[in-house]
Amino acid sequence: MDILGTTVVTKVSSAETGGAYYVFHLLIPPSGGIPAHVHENEDEIFCIIEGDLEITVDGSVVNCTKGDVQNLPRGIVHGIKNTSNSESKSIVFITPGSSFEDFFSKLTLLSKGPDTDMGEVIKLSAEYGIKFV
Repeated sequence: MDILGTTVVTKVSSAETGGAYYVFHLLIPPSGGIPAHVHENEDEIFCIIEGDLEITVDGSVVNCTKGDVQNLPRGIVHGIKNTSNSESKSIVFITPGSSFEDFFSKLTLLSKGPDTDMGEVIKLSAEYGIKFV
């Protein structure tokens, strides 16, 4: 799935876990990332397997590299940026996973590179308890 310029590859679907969690590979191009946002309903754990990520967690910047793990609890503002010269790769765990995979599927339909309607992305995100800041 293409999520605003990043690639998501499902590894363990939420259906396989009864909605308990969702696991995916996140591939971010150089200088790419995910803008600052808050999840009302999900906790995330990032396991960096390749590249360098700058993860902003509640206003503090954490520089992560291969082997690092970053916990991102629900309710905390966070954003991710690839600071590598090549694609970064992470395994991400989301709990609960029940609606997150569905959110990604719908978000993929809205992702059109520079022509993406961010108003529609913000509206869809709000339906899933995600707010961009």
